[in-house]
Amino acid sequence: MSFQIVIPTRDGGRWLAQFLAAYRTMHIEPLYIVDSRTNDNSISLLEELGANFRVFDGTADFVEGGALEFASRCMPESCEWTLRIDDDEFPSKALLDWVAGDQKEKATSWALSRRDILRDGAAYAYSRYWSLYGSAEMPDYVNPQVRLYKHAHVKYYELIHSPGFIQGKYYYMPPDTYVMHFDVLLRDVNERIEKLRKYESARKGSSWKYGNHYLPEIVPREHNDPAPLGTSEFDQLIASLPLKPEADEVTFKTHELRQIRFGAFDRKAHEDAIAAHKQSVQGPASKRGGEFLCTLARVLARLPGTTWVADQLHAIGDGLQFRSRMRKSI
Repeated sequence: MSFQIVIPTRDGGRWLAQFLAAYRTMHIEPLYIVDSRTNDNSISLLEELGANFRVFDGTADFVEGGALEFASRCMPESCEWTLRIDDDEFPSKALLDWVAGDQKEKATSWALSRRDILRDGAAYAYSRYWSLYGSAEMPDYVNPQVRLYKHAHVKYYELIHSPGFIQGKYYYMPPDTYVMHFDVLLRDVNERIEKLRKYESARKGSSWKYGNHYLPEIVPREHNDPAPLGTSEFDQLIASLPLKPEADEVTFKTHELRQIRFGAFDRKAHEDAIAAHKQSVQGPASKRGGEFLCTLARVLARLPGTTWVADQLHAIGDGLQFRSRMRKSI
């Protein structure tokens, strides 16, 4: 196999066996990178299941904190590509077929679509919340994530909510080559709030702005714009999972909810603001400036004592590129 599925995991013992069984029905043995700080039975469970895994002494409280670089050192020379999938995600068959083909050879990194599954009444659907779309090149592409890459050709760095490496130019896989994200089914809303708190404590300002993505329960249904799964290929996996019931009560702290609302731009107000500044914002210049600041942030993130500065530069650069894309689309 010319690619290896790599799954970083910590405290995922509740569902690891079910996902591994689903991979094995497709004749796939993923490589699990288990954070040594896991507080559950993940390590003993994977041993019992005869899984392919390595234990990693993590230092950061997020996946991009060294686990991917560690995984690259575990690869045999014959394996050129890494497909990183989280422990609460599962790939579509179309994704695996595409990655096994030759189309990927024209680039060193590729973005796939991540579909965040949610409950929609008695059915399951995936979210089409407007801010999951942001690519000027692929405006209908849901939640692009750079996950397929040549592990020997990238420079790794630790930055939360990033690919975990400097990817340079990347390309988009076809829209049906996606991973399904089961976070909302596996963790109740208060567990997901705790996860956001953990991410936010690791990097201040990094995570509450994504609250509406992690917590679809607090978003009106029409904003999630749920779409049917459109396939039965995940039915057996869903039926096997230890699904969490919906929580009776959501326990936010006041300042947390305020940060979520502050970070979640109102779509019309945001587009109106972009339109108002259309004449003063130079699209190509903003894009180049944003790319430069993001690259500089990635370099700084690898140096000691520069985390806060790197985060601020990355946020500014991201904003410049986003405004440039919005200007082109207006």
